[in-house]
Amino acid sequence: MLDIEKRQVTRVLLKNVVQFLPPTPVPWAEILNLSLGGMFLRGGDGLEVGQSVRFRFYLKELDSWVAGKGIVCWQRSASADSRFPGGFGVAFTEITAANRFLLDQYLNVSQAMRVIGRIENRHVRMRQQEIEAGEL
Repeated sequence: MLDIEKRQVTRVLLKNVVQFLPPTPVPWAEILNLSLGGMFLRGGDGLEVGQSVRFRFYLKELDSWVAGKGIVCWQRSASADSRFPGGFGVAFTEITAANRFLLDQYLNVSQAMRVIGRIENRHVRMRQQEIEAGEL
């Protein structure tokens, strides 16, 4: 696995499709979140913990494909009483420097947009409170 602790890196929620390349027996899965260290996926029935995979996914915001190798490191079944969806984690084991750079750029921009969105929402709430209080 890449030399990254799983909770020390930014995770970005993402709805995207990852394509698995031969010899992986599963053609695709849905990416639910992404980090520099790996991704959380839904679907991909037939993959086993410890299985090596080759993958690629497209980041439309950067008009670029990211490809690499990984290992299925955990699986979780979906259950009605769980607040967490079922799926599995793939830790990246090989990714080129160019692809890592693209991924880092994507994660940084996504994180910045999330922060800007929170600031805008806070500003709107403050303005609404001022209007309701008759301060404007």
